[in-house]
Amino acid sequence: MKPKSYCRFIRINGRLEASPRFNKKSDAEKWYHEMRRKKQFQRDGLIIEMKNDSTLFIDYAREWMKKRIQSYPMATWKGDEQRLRDYILPHFSELPISSITGPQVRTMLLKISEPGFLDGEPKDFSISPATRTRVKALLSAIFGDALNEDPPAVNFNPVLGIKFKEKRRGQKKPKHLSNSDQCLQFLDAAKEIGSTHYLIACLFLMSGLRKQELIALRWKSFDAKNHSLTVSEKYEQASNSIKLGTKAGEDSERTIPISSQLTLVLKESHKRSKHKGPSDFIVSRPDGEFFIARDINRMVDAIRTSSKLDVNVHGLRHTFGREFAGNTGNLKALQAILGHSSSATTDIYSELAGDRIKGFGEAVTYGNGVKQSTK
Repeated sequence: MKPKSYCRFIRINGRLEASPRFNKKSDAEKWYHEMRRKKQFQRDGLIIEMKNDSTLFIDYAREWMKKRIQSYPMATWKGDEQRLRDYILPHFSELPISSITGPQVRTMLLKISEPGFLDGEPKDFSISPATRTRVKALLSAIFGDALNEDPPAVNFNPVLGIKFKEKRRGQKKPKHLSNSDQCLQFLDAAKEIGSTHYLIACLFLMSGLRKQELIALRWKSFDAKNHSLTVSEKYEQASNSIKLGTKAGEDSERTIPISSQLTLVLKESHKRSKHKGPSDFIVSRPDGEFFIARDINRMVDAIRTSSKLDVNVHGLRHTFGREFAGNTGNLKALQAILGHSSSATTDIYSELAGDRIKGFGEAVTYGNGVKQSTK
């Protein structure tokens, strides 16, 4: 049996307008009432002749993005460019921008929220409500500027009034590990899964690195003789690239002491790696490229599931901080090692840089290392 579809008609200025075919009657009704409002606006003289009724959405959006790059931070622009490319253009590219309606926008926002929509992701992957909200905000900004053109490129902003009632999905954020025994349990589980999982777990738990810092870490950052890591680059998710600097800024860099235990893990990893040049990444894919943030999250999730411990990536950084503070009591050194960004932190970092914090390299270790598997 052929599924039902709904269509409405309305006459505007003597011309009969037909709606697209909708799966829901309510969507057809929304289109009809929106067009009635448009008709009333025309009667009242609130809608003037548009600049070009045939301007395609893709053409207007591309010009809009070119103007936006001049006044927005690159990370913000890159994020918007990705959302425009992956979510919006597949639906609206070839449509005249003035013909896009509210129901069409709503249908598009629901469509991109379905599992399996995004190419290259698992079939059960779906975007979060927060991502959909960002797509909606971007689309509203495009139509808002189109409406303010002189003369306008559209009659109205079709995004206005679209709301979603469902609650934000998500779970309570996992906590950090509670004690050194749980840290050992986490490390044991990571080693059972594989060498890359183990390397990631050790770096997080024994250095306190941020995720974006760990992704960008190269072998030239590792000083085995002095037991240290130099953090001078970070992964930028919006552009999917490695950038200079840390969270504190583009020109920031810090050298952190590490334990002999972590030094040994890194030496062993260097021996096994096929990509061991100075500019190669310490944590790398088989082809030598860096892992993206989502890959790191999935590996930590795999360790969390195997170890049956409630922790997430940033929780591992907090675990390091707690262990360090408990073992040394030196919060100033901890702030310098973690690279917290604030005016007070900057002062503390300048006082504790270099030789003053080398003595803390052995502050966070876990017994004699990871237990040998009994399998």
